[in-house]
Parts: sequence; C-alpha cells; structure tokens
Amino acid sequence: MLATTRFQQPGFDADGGGEGRALYLVASACFRDLSEAIRVSLIRFLLQRNAITGELALDALDSYRRSRIPIGRLAMRENLLGLGSCIHVLDLQLEDLPSASRRLFGEIAVGLGYLSQAQVGFLLDRQRAEGPTLPSILLELGGGEAEHLQDELEAYGRSRGPTRRI
Repeated sequence: MLATTRFQQPGFDADGGGEGRALYLVASACFRDLSEAIRVSLIRFLLQRNAITGELALDALDSYRRSRIPIGRLAMRENLLGLGSCIHVLDLQLEDLPSASRRLFGEIAVGLGYLSQAQVGFLLDRQRAEGPTLPSILLELGGGEAEHLQDELEAYGRSRGPTRRI
C-alpha cells in the first residue's frame, strides 16, 4: 500500500478545498524510499529545469544524509544487535577505507551472522520512515521558491510513471 505525504505551504488549508490547496506527493515509491540513484535523478531533473541551484542541491543532499539514523543505532534500539557487535561491524567498515570501497553496515552484519537480510530490510524501512524526505528538505531549504519547486517535484513524480516500492 502506498503512503502519501502532504506538503503544506503557508496560506493553504489542510483539506485542499476552498481557497487553498494541499499538496500531495506519493511518498512510498519515489519520495519516501529514494534510493541513491533516484535521489541523484531527482536532483538532476530539478537542476536541468532550473528549479534549484547547485548550492541548494548540495545543501539538501547533505541535510538528507545527516538526517538518516545509522542502521547500527537502529539495530541496537530495536534490540537486534548489542553494542559489542555494533562496534565490531563499525571497525570492519573502517578497515574498508577509502569510503568508495566501504561495505554497508547491513552487509557486514549479515555476513557475520549478527543480522538476517529480513532484519536489515526492516531496519532500512525504519530508517526511511523516521527521517524527512529529500523533497521535504528541498522545500524547507528552498525559501521563496517553494511553490515553483513543488510544481517541479510534482512534474518529476509524473515523469517517473506508475510508482513502485524501491
């Protein structure tokens, strides 16, 4: 089932009727569960249409990455992983420097038998659900261009066709 995220702009009423309008974006497919490739695709689309500046794109991506709760922290919070196991995985990640070749936390934890693939999937779903979406960050940082940016985000959603979980 697809979730819907509502973006409210000042002066718009909550139910979308009357003098205002509520802005809805399908979130589960291409706005809530943005994979790295889709995030890059969205940013590229907005840059090509001059809906955002390069500086805004970088600021939004940085903010998005900082807003993600680390998988290890989530695993400990959900009592799926102890502190010692979490530190062991982090140590192995550090051995994978430079970061371009760094393995993912979940990949290492599964390889060591600390977590199952299903548990990592659950944690990734929690990570996505608990943080802001990239479009919401763009709208927050976009300032006075929010309505134009919202129109471009909706155009991006339409250009992707039928939504699917990523």
